[in-house]
Amino acid sequence: MDPRRLVVGGTIAALAALVGLTALLIVPTRESRSSVAYMTTSIEVPLGHLSDALEANTAAEAFLVRAAASIGEERNTLLSKSIAAGESSAKAWTSYRGTALHLKGEAQLATQYERDYAAQAAVGGSVMVPILQSNQPANLPARQLLAGEQDRADLNQLRAMYERQDASTLQALDHRLLVVKNSIEVGAVALAAAGIICAVAALRSAFRVVDDRKARAAAAHLAEFESRLIRALELADDDGHSFRVATKALTEVLPDALASVVVSDASGATFRPVVGVASCGVKNPDRCPAIQAGAPLKFHDSTSLDACPVLADTATTACSVTCMPVSVAGRDAAVVQLTGPVGAAPEMGAAVGLVVRRTGERVTMLRAFARFELQASRDPLTGLYNRRSLEAAVARLHLTDTPYAVAFADLDQFKRLNDVHGHEAGDRALRAFAHTVANSLRPEDLACRWGGEEFVIVFPGCDDRRAADAMERVRTRLLSDAIDGLTVSVTASVGVAEGGGSLSFAEAVGRADAALRVAKAGGRDQVVAWRPPSLAGVGAEPTTPVAVTRTP
Repeated sequence: MDPRRLVVGGTIAALAALVGLTALLIVPTRESRSSVAYMTTSIEVPLGHLSDALEANTAAEAFLVRAAASIGEERNTLLSKSIAAGESSAKAWTSYRGTALHLKGEAQLATQYERDYAAQAAVGGSVMVPILQSNQPANLPARQLLAGEQDRADLNQLRAMYERQDASTLQALDHRLLVVKNSIEVGAVALAAAGIICAVAALRSAFRVVDDRKARAAAAHLAEFESRLIRALELADDDGHSFRVATKALTEVLPDALASVVVSDASGATFRPVVGVASCGVKNPDRCPAIQAGAPLKFHDSTSLDACPVLADTATTACSVTCMPVSVAGRDAAVVQLTGPVGAAPEMGAAVGLVVRRTGERVTMLRAFARFELQASRDPLTGLYNRRSLEAAVARLHLTDTPYAVAFADLDQFKRLNDVHGHEAGDRALRAFAHTVANSLRPEDLACRWGGEEFVIVFPGCDDRRAADAMERVRTRLLSDAIDGLTVSVTASVGVAEGGGSLSFAEAVGRADAALRVAKAGGRDQVVAWRPPSLAGVGAEPTTPVAVTRTP
């Protein structure tokens, strides 16, 4: 036999074996990649939407339960949160419906959930209206709670269906990887060179799957950490509390790092520490490189040539520092500083960035809420309480049986001031009176612009005599203080009465108003205290309140 033919035949046979083995490896490898893609895009997406819908649904009912048990502004706030969570749940459900895989039995469960959701909405509409109209704390009826539990049970069944599908897909993927491994072993026996090639291809595929699993595990761990962080931040009611939560979270992520937070004041010109003590002691945001860069910075040695100049000048001991600016309402208003040993600046991993971002979002929301609440409770011209806020505050005094006195003040000849000097002059007079009141009374006293040029001041724990003395100080200071832009004096007449006990706030204000009318009739610019007819002497009508003038 011609040896050349043997060589050609052997070569052809080897090539055929190589092609066959290559084909054997390509098929399961492609299937493995398809399985990973299927798990990532086809299962995880609707599963995530279902989880979001369940979480938002649970939050909506929790806010609703708290809203029913509360009253006033707190109820309104909780109802708004419940509505927002309900809308998030509905949005997540809509997203799920658009990505559903139509698994066996899925359509029936989805239809059941939508039917139960509609029933729960109907029950909620019928039970919440009486609760809201009563304006009294109440518990949600059992049928409302049972309807909500049924909704969540439906969502849990759907999520469990997808989790089972996810687990089944992983098992199939493991089986395919086992087939790839066996193919590699058989190919290695038949053809060592081809076996090595196939083994390399299979190992690469296996490593890819392992990396994908590790990435999913890390993502799940990060999602769980983010969930706990969000819950903790939701319990924070001010900036300081939010940054303390952030510090605790950073300590959990980086236990060997020392965390501190500095926040700029309202003017943005000065930093103040709110958590810990900053290693660099920076006082001015303009001198902070992280603020100027608008991005995290790492300095491995505070004594090195390229260290932060503020850190180099103020650090008491050599250290490494990682500085991360915190964005609040679109502005870098704080810096989180992580301090470590020289040469090993704390790492800025995904969890650290998550803490910084979520904390900035929470502080932004808290400041927005505080601004909205202030605008809703204050008179925009004078900065004093508006009528609604004062009535709510006095209602709390009645709930605790706290006695109080009421002063009803009115600027004298205010219409003439407006007619002669213009409305801008009138506004300056109103602001001047409000400023005088705010600087003359106790922190616990409640001052309100009642309407127009009328003001009502409530003195908790005071009788009418002490309240009259306080308003006399206000009246005297108003006379002595010059008002910018005005060449005329501004005076005020005041009526004072006691409130609390069985006397309603409206009745107390009415008595103070009656005393104010006496002050006006008696020449203005004076403080008058209300007295009942029995103390006014003979000849007073029994239904007419009588006031007596306090000598200035």
